[in-house]
Amino acid sequence: MIYKYVPDSYPAVKNAMQIMLPVLFAIFTGLSCFFGHFVHKIWNAFFFFGLGFISPLFIFFAIFEPQNTAFWILVFICAAIGIVCAYYSKQLLKTQIFITTFLMVFIAVPDYFSFLGNTASVFIGLALALAASLLSIKYKYITIIFTTAFSGALMLWNIIENTFELNHTLTVIFALLTGIAGLAVQCYVERNELKKTYDEIKEKSKKARKKIK
Repeated sequence: MIYKYVPDSYPAVKNAMQIMLPVLFAIFTGLSCFFGHFVHKIWNAFFFFGLGFISPLFIFFAIFEPQNTAFWILVFICAAIGIVCAYYSKQLLKTQIFITTFLMVFIAVPDYFSFLGNTASVFIGLALALAASLLSIKYKYITIIFTTAFSGALMLWNIIENTFELNHTLTVIFALLTGIAGLAVQCYVERNELKKTYDEIKEKSKKARKKIK
């Protein structure tokens, strides 16, 4: 976690981050599960902010190992870079959707296949994340709703499992049930957009059949 990079001279900051980050992430993943199409936009900004913030932060920490005032100056500089990345990522809609969907699925899935071993679980996560990302470009609404519902549920229950040391099998069951509930809620909320997507797919199928004939 990012709080590991906070210097030991700031124990209060590190402790606060250790307590608050899991709670905030749990709330955010829960919202993603049930309101994913809207929250997906926040995920986009969050991931691109993280990319612009954490990457230079990690590099600067590795090179300079800043302390005290230099630490805070570096944090504010990297935060500014992150905000710029999040803002301009809107200009790359398809890239934004692809990367965000990939990261959501890849973060959520591998832990649930850990019984197959680390290598297998990572490869399964990569395969599912890549498939979801490619589909999200072509079938935006359907794929985003499906991936946010189940990725949000899987991440939420992973946090709950690690925090309260729950039985893993029960966690998987609750995660799947939560994902199904989130999918149902999102399908109802976004029913008009889903109908448009369905009509577009239907129209494309008709044109494809006519070309074949």
